[in-house]
This record gives sequence, C-alpha cells and structure tokens, in this order.
Amino acid sequence: MYGAEQFGPAKMALSIEQAATQAGYDVIFSHIANTHQALQTAIQNLSGWRVDGILMIAPVAGMTYHEIRDLAPQTPIVQIDGLRDPSIPSVVSDDAAGTQFVIDHLRELGHSHFVEFSGPQSWFSAQVRHRAMQDVEVVASIECDWTAASAYQATCRLPKNGYTAIVAANDQMALGVLLALQERGIRVPQDVSVVGFDDIPEAPYYLPPLTTVRQEFNEMGVVGIEYLLQLVEDPETLIQQHRIMPKLIVRQSSSGV
Repeated sequence: MYGAEQFGPAKMALSIEQAATQAGYDVIFSHIANTHQALQTAIQNLSGWRVDGILMIAPVAGMTYHEIRDLAPQTPIVQIDGLRDPSIPSVVSDDAAGTQFVIDHLRELGHSHFVEFSGPQSWFSAQVRHRAMQDVEVVASIECDWTAASAYQATCRLPKNGYTAIVAANDQMALGVLLALQERGIRVPQDVSVVGFDDIPEAPYYLPPLTTVRQEFNEMGVVGIEYLLQLVEDPETLIQQHRIMPKLIVRQSSSGV
C-alpha cells in the first residue's frame, strides 16, 4: 500500500484486515515508496510467498496495472483508489460525483465564484476532483499537498475578496483554510463558505463545523477484499471497477450569500 500516513488509506487498511480475518485469511501488509523499483520488489516478494491474492491501495500514478500483472501473472490482483478505468479489477470512490455534490450545494446557496485548493495531481483522486471543478467559475486553482500547512499558506496569499467559496480537496487542508481566514478577519461562513472532503472524525469539531464529503473508506476496503476473494475462488469472475458513492455532509461552514 501507498499513502499509509493519510487518513483514507489508513482507514482502508484497517477495514481490509478486519474483513480478511472474518473470511479466514491472513493479511501481509507492505508499505512501499512510490517508485517502480520499490513496487516491483514488493510484488516479487509477495509472489515468492505464494499469496492467494494481492490487494493494492494504489492512489498515486506510477507503474501501470498491466506492468504489475506481468510481475505476478498467476496471482489475482485488485487495486483500491487507483486509476479510474473500468477495465481494471478495482474499487474506487466516485470522486467526480462527490465534487459535483459540493458544486451543486454551493450553487444552491448562491455561490458562483470559487477558489479551489486541489490535492497533488500525482494522485488519481485529486485529478478527478480537479477536472470536476472545471465546470464552475474558478477564481484561483492552487495545487497543495494534502496538508493543513500547504492550504494555510495558499490562503494567506489569496486576495480578500473576489470569491465567496473555497473548496479544499481534503479536510486537513480545510483546517488550514479556516485558520488563515480567521487570522485575516474573513468570517466563515458569513463572508466565505468552506467545504472539505473525507469527513474525518474531527470535522464536526472544527470552528465552524465543516461541510464536507464523506468517503466510505471502510466500505472500499471491505468491497476490495470481497472482490479479490471472488477472483481467487473463481478466475472467471467479471472484471470491473466497483464505484463507491460518497455523501455530502452539510454543517455550519457553508451558507448562502
């Protein structure tokens, strides 16, 4: 898996372990750097251990699925949160739908001028959310690195007006946005609405509580294990990409203009 320090991959890993244990399987975790050599070594090691299947949390662009298949041609492989491609056995969150939920919510509140703080564009989910934001009037689009610090610094560089809503690609970044706005005397949500993504456990306790998109990370892990075991038990199982629908959670950080 990659990105274990991030909330989403960590939650998925825990649900994967629990679901696999309930199904009578042991799990070997391998946290790898995002390099071809590291991934190649990890796949070769797992193949040497004769595992029944490989479930990859692969949120960052790197080695293609077909290159990975060539390293372990006899082992069923399922990717989670990888490339959005229906020809790859995989499980993903519908990030485009989640972003559209945010856009529709803010438009219904009267917002028309947005600032976007995207995630790093090497991440598949960040790419999808960024593309989905192209349908709105984006005053500024700034690539950040998922951290509160990166979004805080980016917010400090923004003008004080010209926009009424900020869309952050995750809740950690939204936290940095909220602090920077407060320090600059910009009220949330009276002056600017702020929306995040993920619905981390702390989101209801932000000041103000954060409107965000809840991703079903536990469900993604469980569906990933179930799909992998289907492929293990029946190699003729249909190859598909399972899409998990997120949910908009409305709290006090967004309001009408």
